[in-house]
Amino acid sequence: MKLLLVGGGHAHVHLIKKLRKNKSALYEVTLISKDERQYYSGMASGYLEGLYEETDIYFDLKSLCDTAGIDFLCDEVIRVENDKKIIETRSGMIMNYDVISFDIGSDLAGREIDGVDDFSLKIKPLGNLKEIRFICETMLPNSSKLAIVGSGAAGMEIALAIKNLSDKKNKKYKITMIGSSNEVLKGYNQKMKTLGLNVLEQSRINLVMNERVKTVESSKVIMESGLEISNDLLIWAGGSKSYGVFSKSHLLTNEKGYMRVNSYLQSETSPHIFGAGDCIAIRNYDWMRKIGVYAVKEAPVLWTNINRFLKSKPMKDYKPNNNFLSIVSTGNKSAILSYNDIVLDGFLPWLIKNYIDRHFMRKHKR
Repeated sequence: MKLLLVGGGHAHVHLIKKLRKNKSALYEVTLISKDERQYYSGMASGYLEGLYEETDIYFDLKSLCDTAGIDFLCDEVIRVENDKKIIETRSGMIMNYDVISFDIGSDLAGREIDGVDDFSLKIKPLGNLKEIRFICETMLPNSSKLAIVGSGAAGMEIALAIKNLSDKKNKKYKITMIGSSNEVLKGYNQKMKTLGLNVLEQSRINLVMNERVKTVESSKVIMESGLEISNDLLIWAGGSKSYGVFSKSHLLTNEKGYMRVNSYLQSETSPHIFGAGDCIAIRNYDWMRKIGVYAVKEAPVLWTNINRFLKSKPMKDYKPNNNFLSIVSTGNKSAILSYNDIVLDGFLPWLIKNYIDRHFMRKHKR
């Protein structure tokens, strides 16, 4: 039996750990990833701010695979022929499988906008953070103008992290955060939105809301309304979109191109295809946000169901819960925490977040 794991996201890192403990499994496993390093998004802003070093925030996928007896292939799956059970990679390799699982995350929306690829630094793949931090620390002169596209959690965390980094380096950057909606932290509760807005205002980050980017030039962003925002550096932290592999493979997707799966995390097109994390859309749960906590919760169910499917046994339902701990970093060892009706901000939420993040990394690196 051949099991292909495509992508090194949170759920597949969990599977690698399980496979390391079960080397006597009756099937051979290959993990395919575009990069040997898988960066952890939960610590991205902390790394930009200088709280963490690069080695703190990534897994070495090849080393993890080696310890688990898994073959590692640094490549990208571009097409699946589910009737023949074969995949094609970017390098032209053709591989067959019995079961395949996708955990490839999501791409950044807006790449198709004229000038975005040429004149912006994008936060995905997360390996780009190293370049962003280097430029902000060493290359930009004092009082440079930075524009950050994205008013969700990622955009806000990046803006505040760079603000604190610039203060530490006595650079005093002038930062503008651009959002296509009329609110920050869209999808979060109102208390978190209010606290987030307060932090941004106190940090003197300029907000340009309800504006959509029309085009990007070398030193300015031009909105559909005609508004122009000049900048010395543009960081793209917009919303998410699906990679094209699912639509190209004629797998059933939702309207945004994410692979449709049932409650077993199994493709609604093909029973031998599974998925987890940001790249999937679960039937009847369209309210789910693209955040890592779901991949972590899905991981044990994915492991169970792949094993049960291979052994022709009944599988287990995954039922996402919207009542989970949510923490957004606001920089300088501060954060906003939300759980049910409880909303806190300050050092304690950051301390909790730091413990959770470091524990997650230690547990899976070990």
